Amino acid sequence: MRTLRPIRSVLQNCTLALIGLLLSFPLMAEELRLAEAQYVMVASDEPPQDDANWQTVTLPDQWKLSRPGQGGDVWYRLHFKLVATPKDSQALYLPRLCMNASAYLNGVFLGDGGSFTDPVGRNWNRPLLFLAPPSLFRTGQNTLYVRLNSPSFSLGALSPIYLGDARTLTERYDTAFFMRITLNQAATLIIAAMGLFMLALWSRRRQDSMYGYFGLSSLIWSFNSSNLFLRTIPIPAQLWETLINASFQIFISLLMIALLRFLGLRKPLLEKALWAILIGSPLSLILLPGSILISVSMFWHLLTLLSSLTVSVLVLREAIRRPHLDSLLLVSALGVNLMFGIHDWLKHASSLYGDDPHWIHYGAPVFFLVVGGIMTNRFVQALNQFEQLNADLEQRVQHKHTELENQYSSMQAMEKQRTMLEERERIYRDLHDDVGAKLLGLAISAQRANLPKEADLARSALQDLRDVVSRSTQEQTPLSDLLADWRIETEQRVQAAELTLHWQFPDYPADITLSSQSALHMSRIVREAVTNVLRHAQASQISVHTRLEEERFYIDIEDDGLGFDPETARSHRGMASMRARATTLQGTLDWLVLLPHGCRVSLCVPLSALTTP
Repeated sequence: MRTLRPIRSVLQNCTLALIGLLLSFPLMAEELRLAEAQYVMVASDEPPQDDANWQTVTLPDQWKLSRPGQGGDVWYRLHFKLVATPKDSQALYLPRLCMNASAYLNGVFLGDGGSFTDPVGRNWNRPLLFLAPPSLFRTGQNTLYVRLNSPSFSLGALSPIYLGDARTLTERYDTAFFMRITLNQAATLIIAAMGLFMLALWSRRRQDSMYGYFGLSSLIWSFNSSNLFLRTIPIPAQLWETLINASFQIFISLLMIALLRFLGLRKPLLEKALWAILIGSPLSLILLPGSILISVSMFWHLLTLLSSLTVSVLVLREAIRRPHLDSLLLVSALGVNLMFGIHDWLKHASSLYGDDPHWIHYGAPVFFLVVGGIMTNRFVQALNQFEQLNADLEQRVQHKHTELENQYSSMQAMEKQRTMLEERERIYRDLHDDVGAKLLGLAISAQRANLPKEADLARSALQDLRDVVSRSTQEQTPLSDLLADWRIETEQRVQAAELTLHWQFPDYPADITLSSQSALHMSRIVREAVTNVLRHAQASQISVHTRLEEERFYIDIEDDGLGFDPETARSHRGMASMRARATTLQGTLDWLVLLPHGCRVSLCVPLSALTTP
């Protein structure tokens, strides 16, 4: 038993050592994060030999800190141990690198990110994923080689590397690829389309320069944003980097100028500063040596941030003075993009390096969409107002057209009326000169022959003719003038017949006027009533009374003659004509027998009917 105790102790110690060794070996079911590495700078397409000048480095490795100003190929060697080979497919995931990389596992090529000659495959924003079959792994020591190529004018860097289950790492890769590549591709297409739309608007409205500046800024931003996802470029890398860095200042300056113009903030000094940045940045980057490209770019980026901050302060002040939803959206979008720009500037200027992407390329599309949406909304509102004004104008034109047509019709009617009046005036003039002269001669002859009835008939006919001639050519006749004419005419006729006339009428307002037709009808009724008295009543006197009561005009003509027979009155043509004229005037005409003898003719006409043409 004593001899077994040393053996048992040795077995226990070996078991514990084996367990410790097994525990020290990771299983491939777990994800490996490889950060401890060795590197060597050597231009080679195959992994360097073990006797190369390998030096220890910890990932992430940023060349601007560890090897400033250097570029070309750097090989990284990473060791890891496995207790057992994996059964499922594995993957090698490189979340961050610059500019291009290839990978070898245990001497076997896994893949690369494109060309290693100028222009080098651009993967500075693109994650890389290489699949590794289980057969490539060994129990115990494994060696991973990563070749990284980056020009001296770029920011060479390599983040920690992940090795593990293919499905898990593929999901992480797909997420990163979507966030960094797919989203930026979609945003670039949208902003480019918006830029073309704004330029189309500007081509139609050259006076609205903000649309042109915004459209150019959108297209230049789209070019700058293409650097995020383009792996193969058509020109040398250094020229591409110069254009990309210069375009950043150009699209920011154009965007700030467009924003100032859109808000109506005329700041000549600030606009000159923005134009100086817009022109000075590309010129300096093109003319100065490529070795200081990054430093010069950082300087211009800083000036761009300061100018954007100044514009943001102006927009904020404008939003405070005149609060509006558009102003609040602009201030919010500007503030967010300023923070994103500061983050990215610090990311380049300091040692900030990790898996987080450049933020400005996510904030800029939002800002473009906000500004573009506000500009489009303003344009649509202006278009709607223009269409409304155009509709109002068309309505006014139509109204004026209708008025012109009505006026033209009225002018035609007036011309026709004038022609008719001229013809009527000619006829009346001929009647007055010919028939009137004959009637006057007939009245004088009858008077000389002592034929009072014939003389009165001639004078009555002559007065009818004068009424037709005079009344028909007048549009309105004052009531007072009409009554005066009646009195003169009646006095002449009554005196010629040797009767007595009693005339009574009050003073009427001067503004009471009668239409020509109403005056003509009223004159005919009065004249016919007087004629009937002179011819048939055998009276000695005539009384005429007029009055105006409750918007109605009354005329009473009385005589002290023989009266009249109602049966005879119905068949009398003159009395029928009088009644018809009274009906035309919307009035009433009555004959009353007076006791002990005589007759009264009463006419009642609404005053409104007398003034109606």
